[in-house]
Amino acid sequence: ELLLAALAEALAPWTGLPEIWIEMEGHGRESLLDEDLDVSRTVGWFTSLFPLRLPLAADSASERLIAVKEAVRTVPRRGIGYGLLRHLHPDGPCLAWPRAEISFNYLGQVQQQTDAVLGLRRASEGVGPCSASSGERPHLLAINARLVDDELAINLGYSRAHHDTATIEGLASGILQALQGLIQHCATAGARALTPSDFPLVELSRAELAAVLSQVDARADDVEAILPLIAVQPELLASSVEAGAAAMWRTQVVLEIDGGLDAGQLKQAWRWLLQQQPLLRSCFAWQGLRQPVQVVRRDLALPWQELDWSARQDGEDALGQLCQDLIARELPLHRAPLLRLVLVRWSNHRHALVVDAHHLLADGWSLGVMLRTLATAYGDLQADRQPRPVTPGVYERYLRWRSTVDLEPDRHYWMEGLRGFRQATPLPMEHSDDPGDGLSSSHAHFTLNLEAKATARLYTAAEPAKVTAATLLDAAWATLLQRHSGRSDVVFGMTVSGRDVPVPGVEAVVGHFIDFLPLRIHCRAEADWRSWLQGVQQTRSDAIRHQLLSLSEIQRCSELPEDQPLFRSFVVFENYPLELALFEHTGLDVKLRSGASHASDYPLAVGAMPKQDQLTLVFNYDSAHFEADAVAYLAAELATIIKDIREDCEAEKNEQKEKKTSTAPSKASFPVV
Repeated sequence: ELLLAALAEALAPWTGLPEIWIEMEGHGRESLLDEDLDVSRTVGWFTSLFPLRLPLAADSASERLIAVKEAVRTVPRRGIGYGLLRHLHPDGPCLAWPRAEISFNYLGQVQQQTDAVLGLRRASEGVGPCSASSGERPHLLAINARLVDDELAINLGYSRAHHDTATIEGLASGILQALQGLIQHCATAGARALTPSDFPLVELSRAELAAVLSQVDARADDVEAILPLIAVQPELLASSVEAGAAAMWRTQVVLEIDGGLDAGQLKQAWRWLLQQQPLLRSCFAWQGLRQPVQVVRRDLALPWQELDWSARQDGEDALGQLCQDLIARELPLHRAPLLRLVLVRWSNHRHALVVDAHHLLADGWSLGVMLRTLATAYGDLQADRQPRPVTPGVYERYLRWRSTVDLEPDRHYWMEGLRGFRQATPLPMEHSDDPGDGLSSSHAHFTLNLEAKATARLYTAAEPAKVTAATLLDAAWATLLQRHSGRSDVVFGMTVSGRDVPVPGVEAVVGHFIDFLPLRIHCRAEADWRSWLQGVQQTRSDAIRHQLLSLSEIQRCSELPEDQPLFRSFVVFENYPLELALFEHTGLDVKLRSGASHASDYPLAVGAMPKQDQLTLVFNYDSAHFEADAVAYLAAELATIIKDIREDCEAEKNEQKEKKTSTAPSKASFPVV
């Protein structure tokens, strides 16, 4: 690109044109697959030729470099498909292809190494003409450049029938002079400039890129990546910006740590995590853009605070107030990181770590990844070992895979699946005058713990029906909505992890993969419980197979107006692995619990969290829409419905056993031989 920019500068006064076509020659060994396909040692003909529109006009060295760089990098896969399109495509001969009079080929760096066995090396002297003097030249000017033993060599091939030697020498001198000026510019402090082609996973104009850097207040050296938003991220960002509430879509957990904690090493382990997981260093930009983007910063200070509360007597109350204060403090979405860590010391052997973040940054699965990484890194630091790095580039490979998926089958599925559904399912016991408005910063939560025995029987009941506990929870919530609304056809939201994809390593990435999908359930009429539950699970499975369509796109597939939500409640079964026991190897006993309540643009959310032998139901609700007593009543009713489903499944199982027993032949019925 630097050589092409120098060529452009030299050609500008020579031709008097704003741009020209040149033919580029390349090695053609670019990888065509997501896998690391290496053909660098393969013998064969891979060379590619393709036309490049080379911009000549520029007001400065910086503008020239940027213009040439963008022209080169916008050519798909270095032009490897041009020959296929021109010569093998049926319409190829009919198209008006540009005819270039100049060819350019950069051969890269060549070392004059002597073969250790044969004693051969590349000859430096001329070998004579490479083509017959009577042959027709494909180009008026052929430029070949290479680095030989760290020296740049540029060869200009031309025809004396068209150009004088002095003319070509003048052009060569102009190229070298331009190259020296460009090198001097690049060596100047602060000369680095980002361009849209530096971020191939998003579509940005130069004006939009400037808007991104301005909003996140970043210099060129500060930005590691700019990425598209996926899954439900656009909806979360839009509702957070619209609401302007600090608590909107915040996540907060508290780690209760017992044991001889080394606070310095824990802080160092968090620094390692921040370094290894790029998406934790993200913020977001949306102003002046066609589509919002996620911006990954390079180096960030760890947002760490330590409080010594060993002399305080109001421990739990003070910790609860701290969590509330953190939620009340804004996390600006355009400033990275969207994360706060506060370590509270009660005594030398008792601490609490509050992890406060925005849901845009990471999902629930990521919490397990973070805890496992922290436990491993903390243990390595204790043993004076360098923590093990994570595999880089997985998220980028995931995004590239996602961009190749054909979404048309998903659109067809949701159009058929939502056909005839024209009004969101009303929520029970809601008192808001405007049920359509779920945007409120005043959220609270109610927790109900199912007894260990009841939890065990729940899983036992799911087994003979060949369904999951998540299916039972969805079925119970659908039944509750049906009872209160009087509708047999209900829709509510379900969450999917988004990680069941053919991309190795995606399960170890900290980021936001989850999505919200509408789950449409026709409530049980005459069917037996087992058949109905299996139907619910099949509906869940079908929805998960078509999860890559964003929620806003699914909305457009429905018959509801765009200003009305598909659902106003959602259910999440948080069965991701946490593996807190890994901390035991470091001498620590770590327990996890929820922090302060966060807000969302859904008036009611039901979360189920399996903990050892107990299932905990957490109702996060908008207190502008629900009274606390009403939510407590709904929680108790849901627990009763779960119990009823479980008992009915057990009764059906026993009935089937009795039928088998009653129809089984007795010993006397067998003929005696």
